[in-house]
Amino acid sequence: MPAYVDPKSVNYAPESLPESQNVGTVAVGGTVVARYMDWPPYYVEMENLVVEHGAQNETVIVSADGYARKMHYHTRADPLDTWAGNHVSPNKVLARDSMELMINPESGVADTDITARWNMSVRDPTVLDKLRIQRVTNYPVNFTAAERALIEKYDLEAIRDIGVMPRNENLLGDNVFKWFDEIQQVARRIPAIANGEELVVGGELKVPYEKLYVLLGISFDSVAATASGLAASELWIKVDRDAKNDYIVMDAVTMPEVTAADMTDGVRMFVPALEKMRVRLDNQSGGDIAAGDALNLRFIYGIRDLTIIDHLKWNYPFFKESDEARAIELDEKYQIRERIAAGLIDNYQPAQIQNLKL
Repeated sequence: MPAYVDPKSVNYAPESLPESQNVGTVAVGGTVVARYMDWPPYYVEMENLVVEHGAQNETVIVSADGYARKMHYHTRADPLDTWAGNHVSPNKVLARDSMELMINPESGVADTDITARWNMSVRDPTVLDKLRIQRVTNYPVNFTAAERALIEKYDLEAIRDIGVMPRNENLLGDNVFKWFDEIQQVARRIPAIANGEELVVGGELKVPYEKLYVLLGISFDSVAATASGLAASELWIKVDRDAKNDYIVMDAVTMPEVTAADMTDGVRMFVPALEKMRVRLDNQSGGDIAAGDALNLRFIYGIRDLTIIDHLKWNYPFFKESDEARAIELDEKYQIRERIAAGLIDNYQPAQIQNLKL
């Protein structure tokens, strides 16, 4: 099974990109399910990993940054015994330059029909992040001269040592909903899809001028389809973001609702878009999918204004000279850009505006 997420492709950090894939057979001695390497300047967090065990008990091992076993657990002991429903045991593993997920059947017999789901949250570290990560990972950090100047100017080491430095908000928690002016959803009963064809669910979303759309979650219900024989790696959920097609790729029958008759659960994510967003179903089953198969898909997204902080953090161009001039004026007055770099202002933490001392 390939890893579809590429941390290097992230444009608007922080982002949280989901993997929901069919692993297939895991061999005795262990099968590497996904491997990620070399994503500077970002760091990543593997979050909410859940593995559906087969007939055997599996060992799940996450390695990162030279640590052979940063996380190690047994599927039979994990609270989630079935694939349907929420995973009730949150987890998060931080990595600076490499990460690997391996699954190993403990019984000495290869196991089949294994599925796995997790998120790769990708962040662009501020100076405060680097000071914190230095302690978490025990890896040395080489600060640039500009970063050293920020450490001294804002006494960032004291902030770290006191323990009052801002913590990164969980991108997959319900608290993120307060960041948006509106939360909208698209929900659709899927009509027939011919073999080799795809369906854009709800149409392509065009992001209005100076707005930000963030895809927050996708739910899928395929009970009738699986009953009629739809198998793994035959129907794909794909997300196109701005100029990048297939930015997210998930195997539809590994989604949480595949064995449930409702849409109460889903896969959370955090995927900003500044130009367009498109969610597609791609039928590669070898046969037509009929309307009577009753496929249902829902996704939700948040909407808010694009801010000066967004423009400066992402180096996203202004479309009006007057807007750019206003940003330059405010940056000179409040040192917005360097406070972003230091970690004192974040585009998803409005409360930190107090650091501007307005």
